[in-house]
Amino acid sequence: HVLLVGRRIYNLLYNFNLYVTFGDRFKNKKREKMENQLTPFVDTLLKDKNLSGMTQEVFNQLRHDLVRDLRHQIDRALIDAMSDDQIDQFNILMDDPGATGEALQQFVADTGIDSAAIIATTMSQFRAYYLGEA
Repeated sequence: HVLLVGRRIYNLLYNFNLYVTFGDRFKNKKREKMENQLTPFVDTLLKDKNLSGMTQEVFNQLRHDLVRDLRHQIDRALIDAMSDDQIDQFNILMDDPGATGEALQQFVADTGIDSAAIIATTMSQFRAYYLGEA
């Protein structure tokens, strides 16, 4: 079972082009693409949780909330992996009204952190916590 979950995370990461948007400041197609890529992972969580008896409206809201929470946890984990100097530089970039989502993505890529490993770990922890395995 763990191998199957690991493979799902690996496959998601393999196709995951790290669309980090850090919060809701940059509402764009790339953030939507990231959330769309997280949705199958969340759908698997909901299936594994074996929730029944909820209306489609409640299911859709729960899915939306879980995708948002997972995206925020990924963002937080990436920021936590940065050095204090990198965080200071990142804050300067975030305060720049001309900064784009692409500039933020490039900044994260240039930090040298292993974003794929951080994303995989965060997703595994999110899954374990949600399913009560943590």
